[in-house]
Amino acid sequence: MEFIFKAFLPQTLMAFLIALGAIGAVMDESVPLPEAAGETQSCSCCSRGDPGSQGPQGPTGVPGNQGLPGIPGNPGSHGTNGIPGLHGDKGDQGPSGPTGPAGEPGVRGVPGKIGIQGQRGPRGHEGAPGRSGQDGVDGTKGEKGDSGGTGTVYWEGPVPYHNQHSQSAFSAACSTEIQAKPLEDTVLVFDTIFVNVGNDFDIARGVYHCRVNGTYYFVVHANKWSNQNDLFLKLMKNGEMKIGIYEDAGYDYYDMASNSLLLHLIEGDRVWLQLHTNDRVYGGLSRMTTFSGWLLYEDPIGPY
Repeated sequence: MEFIFKAFLPQTLMAFLIALGAIGAVMDESVPLPEAAGETQSCSCCSRGDPGSQGPQGPTGVPGNQGLPGIPGNPGSHGTNGIPGLHGDKGDQGPSGPTGPAGEPGVRGVPGKIGIQGQRGPRGHEGAPGRSGQDGVDGTKGEKGDSGGTGTVYWEGPVPYHNQHSQSAFSAACSTEIQAKPLEDTVLVFDTIFVNVGNDFDIARGVYHCRVNGTYYFVVHANKWSNQNDLFLKLMKNGEMKIGIYEDAGYDYYDMASNSLLLHLIEGDRVWLQLHTNDRVYGGLSRMTTFSGWLLYEDPIGPY
């Protein structure tokens, strides 16, 4: 209130004085001076003269004090949205987060389907020797010798043997899967040898060579791990099948079969296992396919 009084008092007073001067001027023009009784208006000194010419403009007055601030206007309406800005550049990749804890083992899945047949493998090992030829023609009978003298009989004794201490035995296994050729049988070659007494079993070719005449025992165990190929394994002697073991493909992946026999062999005979055309046999890390044989007793030199 004190500010308003100080600010507006000079202006108000000035306006009042100006108004008062204007009223006096009007009164001078409209109200004549009173005349004395009996006197006429003839004195020029007492009469109002003509208005003079307008004087020069006075100097500019001192600027007045600043007026009070105006009342704030009403808020303006919201403007329209601006144009979307350009797409910024892709930021740098952030650092890798810490490795999370290992999850629990998942449930074992269903076995997948059997894959397609692989490519044909490399050429196999050399096949087993062929069977022995026929006996030759008997030679010409020699002349009869002279009769010997009569000997003295003491004791006939046991029938003599060629070598009572001859030994021969082998046992082999395969740890892989072997598939026969599409158009011919395949000799089974083993990659694991447990016993090879006398070194009569040819490891490289899978063939047993007889060097001692006598009676032998052979036993075969084979495993099938496929429902697409049969298992037909033959025990061969000099190219002739003696026994076989068979297991069809069927619906089971895993099946085993075995067989055994006694054979009389003479020096030069050969025995091996032969896998039928396009069949498959499986050994695995457990060596589930084996072939074993050994000499039971040697033939005597004399008659049986």
